[in-house]
Amino acid sequence: MEMAHKKMKITQINRLFTNEIIGKSLQELYQIETLKFLNQGYGPIWYRGYFNDEAFCETKIDSILTFYGKKHIVVGHTPKPEITSMFNKKILGADAGIMNNQPGEMLLYKNGSFYKCFSTGRRIKL
Repeated sequence: MEMAHKKMKITQINRLFTNEIIGKSLQELYQIETLKFLNQGYGPIWYRGYFNDEAFCETKIDSILTFYGKKHIVVGHTPKPEITSMFNKKILGADAGIMNNQPGEMLLYKNGSFYKCFSTGRRIKL
């Protein structure tokens, strides 16, 4: 949400990560406000609000998706027992099970549809 409020485009964020962040210490990153933001709780790496902010609603996700011209946001790095779909598949939590010594699940996007996939090869359309 904060990235859209700051009007940070995906190409700008990717460029910052590629050219400015890789190889720098946290102390160096925190000296530049934009880089500090990208590596903290509201930046793209650590933001967890989709899953744990009770005030987060579909209107907010719609505004983010509109700003970025996208239909979905896939989130990793937030472990859940299984792949999670929220707000009519607008948010997909794809970090499932492996961290907890479970077989895990994989998220597959094929021919315009999302699938939850298992190590057995079985798929379930989301």
